[in-house]
Amino acid sequence: MSDPPFKIKVASQMQITSQNYKKLLSKIQEKITKTQQNIVRNVNREKVVMSWEIGKEIDAHLKENEGSGYGEQLFEQLAGDTTIPKKTLYKIHAFYKAYPKLPDEKK
Repeated sequence: MSDPPFKIKVASQMQITSQNYKKLLSKIQEKITKTQQNIVRNVNREKVVMSWEIGKEIDAHLKENEGSGYGEQLFEQLAGDTTIPKKTLYKIHAFYKAYPKLPDEKK
């Protein structure tokens, strides 16, 4: 004869009841959800930092290499070599110019 589906017998003869199992499962699911949210938040933060740093590098390079049409050529070349669209590179540069100091991460 088998046990009812809501109770599981373990080797120590203790039984896992439906209620305490659901409590455990809920805690585990909460932990998974919280961790997934933290991962997404951290990845998004890293993308922002990467974009800001790329914008900073582009800005410094442009300042060192000022010349007629150089910026346009630079963005065109970078777009081809990095697979980042030229329009996005302009936005990344503008992002850095708008925020020359990257805000600290809020915790």
